[in-house]
Amino acid sequence: DAAFVKKFRVEAQSAAGLSHPNIVNVYDVGEENGIYFIVMELVQGITLKRYIEMKGKLEVREALNISIQIASGLSAAHQNRIIHRDIKPQNIIMSRDGKVKVTDFGIAKVADSTTVTTTAAGSVHYISPEQARGGYSDAKSDIYSLGVVMYEMLTGEQPYTGETLGEIAVKHMNAEPVPPREKAPETPEELERICLRAMNASLEERYQTAGELYEDLEAFTQEQLKAEEEINPPVKPIRAPGEQSKKKYSQGRRRAGRVSFLAGTFGVLVTALALFIFLWKFWLGEIFSPAERIRMPNFVGSNYEALLGDSEIAGTYSFRVTFIVDPEAQPGIVLAQNPGEGRSIMI
Repeated sequence: DAAFVKKFRVEAQSAAGLSHPNIVNVYDVGEENGIYFIVMELVQGITLKRYIEMKGKLEVREALNISIQIASGLSAAHQNRIIHRDIKPQNIIMSRDGKVKVTDFGIAKVADSTTVTTTAAGSVHYISPEQARGGYSDAKSDIYSLGVVMYEMLTGEQPYTGETLGEIAVKHMNAEPVPPREKAPETPEELERICLRAMNASLEERYQTAGELYEDLEAFTQEQLKAEEEINPPVKPIRAPGEQSKKKYSQGRRRAGRVSFLAGTFGVLVTALALFIFLWKFWLGEIFSPAERIRMPNFVGSNYEALLGDSEIAGTYSFRVTFIVDPEAQPGIVLAQNPGEGRSIMI
């Protein structure tokens, strides 16, 4: 089929022009012995679909982080006039280092100055209303599909189900989704608003660009971080031992200087010697005494929430946590620590 081969080459070459941390790179496209192929980046990990199946639904922070990365990748593709047309969890890869990548631009389309007229494309559970009608698809179609993916991450369920594919497609065109907070009450109201706007059936009410969606997600993330800091303010730095003594010592030196000026050279020597002995006994000994040190225990393999619940540990140590995606690890388990076990630290 010459038309299909031409379409394959054009669309594969357009995908090869994309380079972004959240898009699986296409390195080459070619043909050998009548077999046409695409050379793509190898990403070690699992699909987002599999990850959702493993966890049931994702924590708000995790769903938000994944959504931001997908929106960033789509924004880059759309700026290069590439429409994916099949955004779904099966086409999102969660790499072992926590990076989220959009893959499978197999039915991607080069956008013209307005829109792209096509037959219905994409997967019916995530398809936009305009695609379900067999009409045009543009960047806003990808945004709708991302909204459906966000919905599934937050609730663990797809917004529309049915006995037939046609029934599901009709619901995308005519039905209103159940708000995520009714299925997952822990979902923040603002994040629910963002999700429902992304998957709004009305093109006018939907986000107009993936960049706009990305900005709202980032702004919401910053608000969440600010709220967490207000609830758990950062620990104020503790003044180093001997700091007040250093201040008193400095004041004493200035007073001694004025006395020595009046008493003469001999008085300076006698006063300085007496002052040094006095200060060593009462202040300098404290300043140069070694600070208290402890050895770090092993937290690897412990449950993070349990550590925070231990009053002795929480009163001695403060934690700064980095969350990573590791499908082989249990949720909430400490995978690594720095400083390591046995490391001597000053308190």
